[in-house]
Amino acid sequence: MGSMTYTFFDLLPLLKREVRTYYMLHAFLYQPGANVQHKTWVKHFDRIDGYLFPSGMALKEFDKFLFHENIPASRSAKLLATPCAVPVFGEVKEHERTGVLIVGRDSPEKRLDLFLRIAAELERKFPGRFRFTVVGATHREGHPHVTFKGIISDPRIMAALYSDHDLLVLTSTREGFPLVVMEAMANGLVVLSTPVGDVPGRVDRSSAFITSSVEASVVMTEMTDEITALDADRDRMQHTKAAALARAKADFNTQTFRERYRALLLGNSST
Repeated sequence: MGSMTYTFFDLLPLLKREVRTYYMLHAFLYQPGANVQHKTWVKHFDRIDGYLFPSGMALKEFDKFLFHENIPASRSAKLLATPCAVPVFGEVKEHERTGVLIVGRDSPEKRLDLFLRIAAELERKFPGRFRFTVVGATHREGHPHVTFKGIISDPRIMAALYSDHDLLVLTSTREGFPLVVMEAMANGLVVLSTPVGDVPGRVDRSSAFITSSVEASVVMTEMTDEITALDADRDRMQHTKAAALARAKADFNTQTFRERYRALLLGNSST
């Protein structure tokens, strides 16, 4: 199995044909003038037994790419939806001050600035009422009410951070289905997200909140209102957190994940 590596494709001609091969794409965006690596690798399409996609959005984009590369319609049989799993689940906790968390690299599509604007607005309206934490970005001046944790690679530290918060905020303009959503739900957090990628189709109103648009002003207003409403109604927040954890256990459990991949390796999967 390979993922975004030339080594995988260099080894393909050396393998016996009975050796099953799979290629995983966590994210993909079809760009007619780009996708240079994949245009190089597409000549190996016939040798690969299946392309694995944790994100349905990435699968659709890659299918579009293959269409434009003149791969016949039978290609769809090789494009397999294979959701990821969460190895460890936490529990629903209650905190005196609601903890609001964002996790992700500091890139334009993640819109950290928008999260910081939401935090600033809530702090202005309700001084000291909320705790705000950023993971994945370095400290920024001018936000004394926000804690910046930088990049965290230790899963134990990350699990402890999730456990110490109540809400995960996703302000992105583009996503597939981020692992942070799965990890947050597995630790009993409510996910507040823009309607991007697979997120609207993989969560529901009982366990998450999806804004009506990705437009910044809409996200700002709707997330600020929802965070305030959840904090004001602690019973609803705890119930929603419990629903998120239950959904994660049902959808992201390792048993289902193992069964799916075992079927792939045995060559009898219809995923």
